[in-house]
Amino acid sequence: MPRKANAELLAGCARGEQESWDAMVERFGRLVWSVVRSHRMSDVDAEDVRQLTWLRLVQNVERIRDPERVGDWLATVARRESLKVLSRRKRLVMVGDSETLDGLSGHSESPEQITLRAQRREDAQRAIDTLSEQCRGVLMLALADPPASYDEISTALAMSVGSVGPIRTRCLRRLRRALAAADAGERVPAVLGHARCPLASAHADVSGPRHRKALVGGGPEAAAGQAGQAGQE
Repeated sequence: MPRKANAELLAGCARGEQESWDAMVERFGRLVWSVVRSHRMSDVDAEDVRQLTWLRLVQNVERIRDPERVGDWLATVARRESLKVLSRRKRLVMVGDSETLDGLSGHSESPEQITLRAQRREDAQRAIDTLSEQCRGVLMLALADPPASYDEISTALAMSVGSVGPIRTRCLRRLRRALAAADAGERVPAVLGHARCPLASAHADVSGPRHRKALVGGGPEAAAGQAGQAGQE
């Protein structure tokens, strides 16, 4: 049986077809979960956000402007709902920065270190803000924990599977250049208005050069390796 297009699947959901809903969850369930888990919230909160994301689709199934990009829509909703939960929990750090919380719980930081961490996080956010919406989407999904597969990214962002790798590499290069500019003290303009990206807080490592040991979705070594490989390719 041929794979249904996203628009066809969404139309079936709008008609109340259980088969279409089952297929929708099977196609995008891992993607939604990857986005939610990338925010490093508790298991209970993560499960709540996952269910709420699907509830939002039920509520808006006939209002999706671009049905072929329903995966992108779900990822955006999952991100926004995650931000709302974290805001209500009055977290002390930016989205996804659970490692900072772990560090603070294990030892005391000076006010200067806390201020420096916040500044680096802001610099990282500005760097991410300079990326295109496509770049932010690709990096958010590719570097989530666990990472979305190229097939999932392709489906969510309505691009060919073969283009995901090259686009990811170009986006990492752009992010690396923007972070280097921030390291050099250059002002990185925030040219795009959107919800704060969970990648940003991951760059707030206080040791070494300002962003050289950046964390993007994985550990510090993972992000450094990603950026380094992008620069060499």
